Amino acid sequence: MDISTGFIGSFILFLLVVIVVFLLLRELIMWYWKINTIITNQNETNKLLKSIFFKLDLVNSENKDPESSNQENILIKIKKSTDYELEEIIKSYKSYSSKEVFLALGILKKRNSLPPFAIITDIRDHYNFDSYDALWEEVTLLLNENN
Repeated sequence: MDISTGFIGSFILFLLVVIVVFLLLRELIMWYWKINTIITNQNETNKLLKSIFFKLDLVNSENKDPESSNQENILIKIKKSTDYELEEIIKSYKSYSSKEVFLALGILKKRNSLPPFAIITDIRDHYNFDSYDALWEEVTLLLNENN
């Protein structure tokens, strides 16, 4: 029994050493070929491509549909958007209608994911609101109309 116990203990120790060496070599290979960096960059590229697709889809739907159904389609797309896509709408607010920007702001506010204060200030100034309260009243009113 001592021989088999020693053999099992040695085998388990061997397996542990092999696993540790594998993990170390794996991390070294990932670092050397910069695979982690490539994955991070690819994820960022995917987010940007989704944002571009979303913008193109909005533009295409504006060109194809009649005005009333177009507005409904845009509102549906905005409501289904991710926070990242909504932030892109807000960052490029000059390219969108006030209704789209205000809806995006309202949805982000509901999700507790507001954009930086400087962007909100730019939007307030761009649409000639006297105060932030007036801006948020308009956003809330528009959000309530479209729920």
